[in-house]
Amino acid sequence: MAIFRVMFSGQKVLLKTHDGVDVCGFVRNEYVRAQTREEAIEKAERKVLERVRNHEGIVELSDSTLQLTVDDVEEGFPPWKLLANESFIFFDIESAATTKGKDASQ
Repeated sequence: MAIFRVMFSGQKVLLKTHDGVDVCGFVRNEYVRAQTREEAIEKAERKVLERVRNHEGIVELSDSTLQLTVDDVEEGFPPWKLLANESFIFFDIESAATTKGKDASQ
C-alpha cells in the first residue's frame, strides 16, 4: 500500500466570522494509505467530509450545499504524513471570484 496526498477544494461552506457568517471556500490536503488512486480518493473524501462536519467554525452545513472537488492526487509520501493534520485554508468566495474576473480581463 502506498501513501497518497489528495488535495481538495470546497465551496459554499458557511463559516463563523467576527461579522457573523460568511460563505467561504477552502483547500485542504488529506493523506491516506491506499492500494489505488481511486481508493485513495474515496478514503480521503470521507475524511475531509467528516472534518468539515466536525469543524467548530463551520455552521449549518448540509451535504447538498457543499461543492467538493479533487484538485490533485499524488502517490509516494512517507508514513508519518498519515499523522499530519494540516489545517483548512479558508477563502472568501466573492473576493476570489472578483480577483479571478480581474485576472481574466487583463
